[in-house]
Amino acid sequence: MPVGVRFRRGVTTPVKSRRIKWSDLSADARRRAREQITEEDRLKYAKTLERFLPPEQQDMRSKTERKYANHLDNLKAAGVVASWRYEARKFEIAHRCGYTPDFEVTFAGGHVEYHEVKGWCREDAWIKLKVAARMFPECAFKIVKLEKGKWKIDAIAR
Repeated sequence: MPVGVRFRRGVTTPVKSRRIKWSDLSADARRRAREQITEEDRLKYAKTLERFLPPEQQDMRSKTERKYANHLDNLKAAGVVASWRYEARKFEIAHRCGYTPDFEVTFAGGHVEYHEVKGWCREDAWIKLKVAARMFPECAFKIVKLEKGKWKIDAIAR
């Protein structure tokens, strides 16, 4: 895979990226994409198409997130989780400052939680997570860590 540069949240980081081709999308995803983007956009901005891919084919920011996505797929197959989406919602916590949790997890009973997967956490990311938990008390925020091969999920104190 070619190494590119992704501009997101004001940070420039080298990441492995792959170009999504129109043929990579399922018929349903192509239909939804046609409704939202023009032909010029489709050719010019191939990365835009990635959001129409099934979750298991989307690029993720870390190996730990990819492992957690596989774990959620296993829970979905077991019937514990109804669905999950990667970086599905952005919370506005201040002017021009947002927080996007890694996963939106919908459980079989309909309860929705927002999971943040961390191997390690910088101070600014931790602060954004705590502020979002306080500003949106109706949402359940959890921090997820992989410790000794087991997933540790902790609720964020408000």
